[in-house]
Amino acid sequence: SDSISIRIITNGVQQVIGDEELIPEKSTVLGTSLVVPQEYSYLSCSSVDVVLPLNKEWKNRLINQLVEECLSNTNDKMIAYRGNKRFVQTYEPLQLEQPAKEKLPLRKNGVYLITGGLGGIGTILAKHLAQTVQANLVLLTRTGLPNRDEWDMHLKENTMYSDRIRKVLEIE
Repeated sequence: SDSISIRIITNGVQQVIGDEELIPEKSTVLGTSLVVPQEYSYLSCSSVDVVLPLNKEWKNRLINQLVEECLSNTNDKMIAYRGNKRFVQTYEPLQLEQPAKEKLPLRKNGVYLITGGLGGIGTILAKHLAQTVQANLVLLTRTGLPNRDEWDMHLKENTMYSDRIRKVLEIE
């Protein structure tokens, strides 16, 4: 199957040299150029940002640049023309220093809020805090739990709350 290449031509969307006049409401089109190829494998998109020229000579030069760009077989996704120069967005790896091997400043008997507290990672974190620093935990979940005086009934009848109640009891 043939692929289709789309070039989205804009002005005032990409900041390249720092003195461009940006028009933020136009920048939403950048999302389209990034997402469409992920949804439709036969489409490729790129964004080409320009500064609108003031004189006829520069207009003709820009038209020629855009025609060449549209006919090219580039893989560049974010392109900008500023005068005679073509700029492309690139990424470079950044070397991060190893963090110091300091212990986390956890307080004994401190209060900790864990969102998703009864999910996989939340439960592991809650158990760790309860065991290592005897933390007072606030476990935030989407569905909540029944009143504590109803827990035995839910555990005996194996209701939809049973697994979550067991997790809380393990943490305690």
